[in-house]
Amino acid sequence: MPDAMNRPGFPFSAVVGQATLKTALLLTSIDPNLGGLLISGTRGSAKSTLARSLADFLPEHGRLITLPLGAAEEQLIGSLDLQSALKDKHVTFNPGILHKAHQGILYIDEVNLLADHLVDILLDAAASGVNYIERDGISHQHAAQFMLIGTMNPDEGIIRPQLLDRFGLSVDIQTHLTASERLQVMERRLAFEQDPIQFCADYAPQQTALKHRIVSARHQLAHIAISTELKLTIAQACIDAQVEGLRADITWLRAAMAHAALTQNASVSASDIEAVRPLVLKHRQTSPQPPDSAPPPQSPPPAKPQHVKAANPQGDWGQMPSEQVKAGPIKRLAMPANAPAREKATTTQTAFVRTGQQQISQRQGAHPGPLTAINWFKTFASSKHTPHLQPIFKHHRPHQTRLHLILLDTSGSTMAHHALAKAKGLVAGISEQAYLAREHCAVMVFGNQTCDWLIKPQRAPQDCRPLLNLTPAGGGTPLRTALIQAQQWIQRFTRQCPTQHLHTWLFTDGRVSDGLQDLHWTTPTTLVDMETHAVPLGRSQRLAAQLKAEYVVAP
Repeated sequence: MPDAMNRPGFPFSAVVGQATLKTALLLTSIDPNLGGLLISGTRGSAKSTLARSLADFLPEHGRLITLPLGAAEEQLIGSLDLQSALKDKHVTFNPGILHKAHQGILYIDEVNLLADHLVDILLDAAASGVNYIERDGISHQHAAQFMLIGTMNPDEGIIRPQLLDRFGLSVDIQTHLTASERLQVMERRLAFEQDPIQFCADYAPQQTALKHRIVSARHQLAHIAISTELKLTIAQACIDAQVEGLRADITWLRAAMAHAALTQNASVSASDIEAVRPLVLKHRQTSPQPPDSAPPPQSPPPAKPQHVKAANPQGDWGQMPSEQVKAGPIKRLAMPANAPAREKATTTQTAFVRTGQQQISQRQGAHPGPLTAINWFKTFASSKHTPHLQPIFKHHRPHQTRLHLILLDTSGSTMAHHALAKAKGLVAGISEQAYLAREHCAVMVFGNQTCDWLIKPQRAPQDCRPLLNLTPAGGGTPLRTALIQAQQWIQRFTRQCPTQHLHTWLFTDGRVSDGLQDLHWTTPTTLVDMETHAVPLGRSQRLAAQLKAEYVVAP
């Protein structure tokens, strides 16, 4: 049996099921200009296996290069050649991963967990096709045209919208295999592990036939015809889906042509357009959808609790009045000051940072800050005539952003006196300020004994009012459930993004029946009191004290 370094990869043709993902991968292989593929699915759904197996079908000079999740910036863009600098005292460039991935595939496993500063570099390179390096005394540039393939588990975090839009196609994997298909998976995997060379030899005919099919499709792609009528069909469908920009139209056209070439047709048909529709639009649609099926404003409102006074249907459902929408965020509800982020690092990480700080302080005689890096150019320049290197450090602070986690009470008790409409107006104001500051935002609604994401964690949308106006109201107040779910998500978020500040906004009237005594809430929080009684009962104020939250009253 070959060692792990030389063992062949699992053949593409041997993977059971996943027809949609296989088609998407073949399309990207036929036309690299599609912009790559994002594969989303749960663990153990063959995402990485299929993505890596695409290397067998790359052109002669193409390679599949993996970007490790913990890669440093120098590994990605390239860095100073230390051997040349030490031996010849000459500054030369050592190519990085982007150089190796040129004309091939850059594969990123768990792309949603990739550090923001690496995402910024990828966005620049993907947009220009060139990797520019200006650092450590190096001024260099080289071509970096690659196809980006990323895999992610949506339960483990979001992906930045800017990077998401760079993926031409996306697939959500569903692992609904029958018992016989699962049996095939087990048997094939065991056979591969026992003798990978023989296993690959058994599938060599299928692999060869598929490779010839891809090569033929690449040659045919330039000759695929498509009518103006079908182009207009694509354009109208993108308008109906309310996609942003024109990248979807162009990608859809390219994908339909690649699909026609794959099926050995001379021209694009309506079936080709429909076959690639979900691959192109799934991650680009922006049309607002309510979390539940809310009745339209004209329909009769549901029965109200006795304590809720009669109001117009729009007020019942928390429809924001136009005059309030124009008012924007209310001055009394100012955004919290930038407070230091709570320490979320593990003991090991904290000990490592403190040790590094002490070492640097001893060398430089001053505390340089929590994160530092060696300035190699100045280090070599200053020690050119000395036998020993004296490292010179520079401050290296990652960009820190804020995420606003908004918990909105949509229970029946909040519908009186337009309290919910006012709260939605305040939420829209917070989201608008976050959008202008390029910060992140998330909205979780809880009411009618359920809680769900209205806006999943993402860069703050430009206008969240349509979604807020579609949010129904009624029923009880499952605040405890909402806080527990939010706390679980916060724990995952702080592990993934330890440098990002998080602030929680809780909009509620405090009418909760479940106790919160055993809930250990540590997130910085502002509780906005939505109570509308003429004589305040003080429930929200007591709740704020229990959660150690800042307490403000909605006007």
